[in-house]
Amino acid sequence: MSRVCIKCFFSVIFFCIVHSYLYSQVSESPSSRESLYKAAHTKRKLRIGNKMPDISFGSIVNNYTGKTRISDFKGKLVILDFWNTMCTNCMEGFAEMEKLQKRFDNQIQIFIVNPWQTQSQIEEAFKMSYMRGFKLPNLPSVVDAKKLGDLFPARAIPHHVWIDGKGIIRIIGSNLNTYEEKIEDLLAGKQIFAMNDDNVTPFFDKKKPYFKPIIAPAKHFLQDGSFFTSFNNDYAATSNGVIEDRFDSAAGTIRTTLINVDVLDLYETVFEDIFSKSISKTIYSTHWFDSRDLDYFVLMVNDTSRYTSKYFRLLTDKNYCKSKFCYEQVCNAKLSKEKRREYMLKDLDRFFGDLYGTKVTLEKRKISCYLLIRITDQNIPNQNTEWGIQKISKNGKQVNQFNHSTLATAIWETIGRSPFFTSLRNDIANQPLFILDGTDIRERVDIELPVSSDIKQLEDIRSALKCYGLDIIKTEVERNVLIIREKENK
Repeated sequence: MSRVCIKCFFSVIFFCIVHSYLYSQVSESPSSRESLYKAAHTKRKLRIGNKMPDISFGSIVNNYTGKTRISDFKGKLVILDFWNTMCTNCMEGFAEMEKLQKRFDNQIQIFIVNPWQTQSQIEEAFKMSYMRGFKLPNLPSVVDAKKLGDLFPARAIPHHVWIDGKGIIRIIGSNLNTYEEKIEDLLAGKQIFAMNDDNVTPFFDKKKPYFKPIIAPAKHFLQDGSFFTSFNNDYAATSNGVIEDRFDSAAGTIRTTLINVDVLDLYETVFEDIFSKSISKTIYSTHWFDSRDLDYFVLMVNDTSRYTSKYFRLLTDKNYCKSKFCYEQVCNAKLSKEKRREYMLKDLDRFFGDLYGTKVTLEKRKISCYLLIRITDQNIPNQNTEWGIQKISKNGKQVNQFNHSTLATAIWETIGRSPFFTSLRNDIANQPLFILDGTDIRERVDIELPVSSDIKQLEDIRSALKCYGLDIIKTEVERNVLIIREKENK
């Protein structure tokens, strides 16, 4: 959702760079995500239940097994972990893959598989600044893996493939499939669930109502109604799908569809106008990269995994799917947005009230925060026309010179990794740390602020801000919070 996926400027720039780089490494580079999907499924030769062909894996680095073909691993579970150096999620998962390999020892063999890059390209990538903190695991690494890439086309990574001891493919899908309990189940001969991912399921088609493929023949229109389903493994399994207030002129209806989203996201849709006002004033919160919506919810429930998967350190298919639901509402197009959201709230309250005994209220609560304020009416200069950050020396110290920047971006970049604010974030593990914008400054500015590493106390940034008629103070503010209770929680 747009309100959930708000990213800082630097995240956007980073994504654009890495996305461009990634697809420059792929031998086929279709022009759109949908063409990638079609190309993958045109090429795909293997499905779950198929026998894995006994091909050589190709070039393997750190191959301490001494083996190169699937037949060499008869009796073992083989797990292929598809990755590349642009996928931080992939590399963050390497440590867990190492643990699983040690835990199961010679019962399994995990390979990391990179179909797009050679070993020299990987080594060069690890020299870049954005790779700081990442390292390759002590696992065999299949590089330039074009054969495996052709058998298991991947437009989205991390992507995992499981091949059992008989050479039968048991999983093609999400990396959330791979964890200790499920490996134990497969080794014990039990049936296992294979969670799909974007390489297996089609993207959410915003033009098509959800009810058509699962309920009604395509020739019929749903004129007025709503319904829920549980997690749908065959449709937008990991990317989810969201379309709000889509008008259908032929049917005279307006539709909101949410596929495989958290319960919190369903409620956030109802209150999006209220939350968006708070989000627009938030410069920084500890949930910025995880989920901004967690800032606006208080869960007084027995099991948070019923409502969101965003609190889990180790995410698996079990805790991911548990909180995911699909919901579609179709109304007469003349109905106001306020009335449609009112009906949606009634649907949610009735459904989750029956399911979990859930009661939801919107309340105003005071929160502790750091507030950016004006202390004078002076204008902040903006003499540059192009955005940029430049490190310069001033009065014997290094400072960051932000040119043609939003004030929020400059503040975020300055405090995001500062020792002072990092220590605050760690001290209040159960409460979000907020920095809110209490100014009315929306125009671009030129401003000089300390580098993050030099901020050891609040005064270090306050003294710099005061030169521009600004200050940061610790205070309390009232904000809207959605309280989700279960009946036994008062």
